[in-house]
Amino acid sequence: MKIALFALVFTFTCHTVFASSICNENPAQLIANYQVNHQSVDGTITHDTLTLARLNNQVGQYYHAKNYGDLWSRPSEQHLLLTRYFPDYQKAIEYQTDEIKVRSYTVTWQQQWQLLTDQFVANMERIDMQTKGCNRVEVLTAKVNKFEYTLHWLPALRLVEKLVIKKKGSLHTSWQLSNINHELEDVQNYVNKILTFQTIDYADIGDNEADPFLAKMIHQGFKEGTVIGHSH
Repeated sequence: MKIALFALVFTFTCHTVFASSICNENPAQLIANYQVNHQSVDGTITHDTLTLARLNNQVGQYYHAKNYGDLWSRPSEQHLLLTRYFPDYQKAIEYQTDEIKVRSYTVTWQQQWQLLTDQFVANMERIDMQTKGCNRVEVLTAKVNKFEYTLHWLPALRLVEKLVIKKKGSLHTSWQLSNINHELEDVQNYVNKILTFQTIDYADIGDNEADPFLAKMIHQGFKEGTVIGHSH
């Protein structure tokens, strides 16, 4: 079932990253796919795909290898709502603002929207400026503790084109944008499909342990560490 749902992302007529058609596109209306590589301490490299979807005041991140995704809504500056969805089960857990344990709603929203916070990007050193088609790409670098960051940034879309994080000169994690889709109907269909999943409130999980799905998920809950780049 998961394959049937999220294969939609790859069967869309996707625009190439630097096609002229994205020059004036809405940054709050897109589906972007990334190839993600991560190198563990023992040197093993794993591969994943990230689908990032934005639709006005909603943003979703789905790492395909994790078998679940997060769809965030921001009804106001001081309120975040989270739907953690599981395509294999076509079910989802909903979290209210007071159930989301994060340091800052603004920081969390920016991390979901663009992988990095505005402040982190602003503090990076710009080493190059490139023009690809009608798009400006800023090449930025930063060193934080033992990590080195190299970012190719699309400022008009507030979108990562490429992000490489190294530790002591070796790859730690990288994201490479592979395609973007700005078609409103496609983005709406993607988000609306998630919203059709059967949902349960996080507060009610403990009262429904007989449900095999909830029995498996009861100890998972919300973990701040699952938010990508939680310190950046």
